[in-house]
Amino acid sequence: MSACFNVDGVKVAQEPTCIQTGDKYLIEEEIKKFNFHTDFPEDYDCSLEEFPLPQYHNPWDLSLKDKKVCYQFLNSIYARFDGIKHIWGNNCFKTNYNIIDYAKEKSVSIIFMYRKNQFDFVKSAHISVGTKVSQLTIEGISKEAISKVKSRISKADIKPINVKHSLNRIRRSTRALKLFWEEVKKTNCYLLAYEDLYLSSNQEKEFEKVCRFLNLNDSQINKEVFKKIILNKDVKQTDGAMSMKIPNIDEYNQAADAHRNFCNFTLK
Repeated sequence: MSACFNVDGVKVAQEPTCIQTGDKYLIEEEIKKFNFHTDFPEDYDCSLEEFPLPQYHNPWDLSLKDKKVCYQFLNSIYARFDGIKHIWGNNCFKTNYNIIDYAKEKSVSIIFMYRKNQFDFVKSAHISVGTKVSQLTIEGISKEAISKVKSRISKADIKPINVKHSLNRIRRSTRALKLFWEEVKKTNCYLLAYEDLYLSSNQEKEFEKVCRFLNLNDSQINKEVFKKIILNKDVKQTDGAMSMKIPNIDEYNQAADAHRNFCNFTLK
C-alpha cells in the first residue's frame, strides 16, 4: 500500500529498521552514521521471548534497542522522508516499543495493518521463503513483469510446511499484535485489516478512508499503482495455484479448520 504514496511531494521509506529488507540503498548515509552492527557477536545469546517471532535475524536491534539511538535514527529518517513502512516482525519487542513511543511523542500518525487470517499470513511467508520471492511485483507492476515472476515461482521447489511450528508462530504473532495494539491505540492511529483492503469488494472505499486519515489529496496518490497492485487479483501470493505447491497443504488446511479463531482474528 505504501507504494501508492511514493509520488512527487510524498516519500515513504520502506522498512528502514531491518538489515535484510527495505530501502537500505536510500538510507546508506544514516546507516554509516549510526554504525549499525551487521552481524551478531559469536557469543550472542538471547531469549526467544525478546522477539515477536521466533527469530533474531536483525543485528541492527543491537543498536536500536537503545532508545536514544533509535530516536536519533528515526529523526534522521523523518528529516528526509514523510513516513516509513515498518514491519514489526523485523525487530525485537524493545525496538518496536521504542518506535511506538517515538510516534506518541512526535505525534506521528500510524496505520496499523494486520491479518485477520493468520494461517494465510504464515502460508504466504512460507511460500515467499520457498520461492525466494517476497511479492509478485518484485520486478515491476506490468503484466510482463508479474508473468516473469510467476514463471520463476512455478519452477520453485516448495517444501512441506511444518504445521506445529506454524501454530506456534501464529500464537506468538497474535500475542504480539495484541500487545503492540494496546500501545498503538494511544497514538493518532487507524486500524486496518489486510483483508478489508486487499480482498474485500470495497477496496476503493477502504483506500479512500486511509487517504482521508493521512490528509492526502489526489495529487499525492499514485492511482496507477493502486489499480495494478491493490485492485489486481493476479498479484496475490497465496492464490489457489501457489498454495497447492505446498506438498502437505491439505494437512495445513485441516489445522486451519480446527483453529478457526486464528482464521478470523480481530483487534479492537
